[in-house]
Amino acid sequence: MKNLVFLFALCVFFVSCEKEQSTLTTVSGVVKARNGEAIIPNARVYLIKQVIKRSRNQIVMDSIRADENGYYTFSFDYGPAPNPGGFRVKAEAPLYYSLDAKGGTAGEPQNYLQVGKTQTQNVELWLSRLVKDTVY
Repeated sequence: MKNLVFLFALCVFFVSCEKEQSTLTTVSGVVKARNGEAIIPNARVYLIKQVIKRSRNQIVMDSIRADENGYYTFSFDYGPAPNPGGFRVKAEAPLYYSLDAKGGTAGEPQNYLQVGKTQTQNVELWLSRLVKDTVY
């Protein structure tokens, strides 16, 4: 009987000592024009916490400016991703807009960030039609 209790206690000890998974997440990428190959320098890039998938219920966790080459990087540890939502990046810049013709959002990649990993996500924005008509 003592051996059975000891064995049970040993199993509980090993199960409770399970290693906790890191939630340190790094995402980087480039902000580009979707209807061209132009890099968009100094675009405002946001780290968004999407509370519920496919809803407008979003919380801006952080924001930065992309550098002169359009590069941005976020490194964060806000714990596990909200379920069923997640974390994503979004961008905006003067003369560009983020709503595409179908009503979706071009300034936000459609896939959520993988929490606890290092990844690359480029963000694309549409050049404003008013600017296109003026420039071309």
